[in-house]
Amino acid sequence: MNAARGKPLTFLKQIAYHLTADADLSFIIPHRNFLLIRDPRKMVASFANKYDDAAPIVESYAIERRIFDYLTARGIPCPIVDAADILAAPETMLRKLCSMLKIEFDEAMIAWPTGARPEDGPWAAHWYDAVTSSTGFRTPVEKSVDLPPELEAIADTALADYRALHEKRLTA
Repeated sequence: MNAARGKPLTFLKQIAYHLTADADLSFIIPHRNFLLIRDPRKMVASFANKYDDAAPIVESYAIERRIFDYLTARGIPCPIVDAADILAAPETMLRKLCSMLKIEFDEAMIAWPTGARPEDGPWAAHWYDAVTSSTGFRTPVEKSVDLPPELEAIADTALADYRALHEKRLTA
């Protein structure tokens, strides 16, 4: 609930690569948007653990960059947050993001009960095992990512877009 406006908030998660590269983005204009980015090497490693073809996921970076450019060209704020920054300072980063989006921060954003939630949707069984067993953000453990050459090449295709977005991200 956004107490400032007395209205419930609806959060919709859109995975960028589900949009085509030439998709009409006008549907996002009336909404408050933000972009979540992640190191492409980590994204590709994670995706490759679940799917045989990791190439499609890197399209997300170009699409997110297009979304950012589209919105900012229209004077519409579109904050960018890096997953690593959220993990390093969850409350600080989420408070900043909430402020940018003009929504009220809620302690439930950093601590929650274990278990699945109805709003987790169809991706929960594929991706949310760690989330459903957690009660909040954990101290990040830096893991080295060792990609085989073919996956390294896939991750490299996203680096320019990731870096462009990363330099515009919110920081703690």
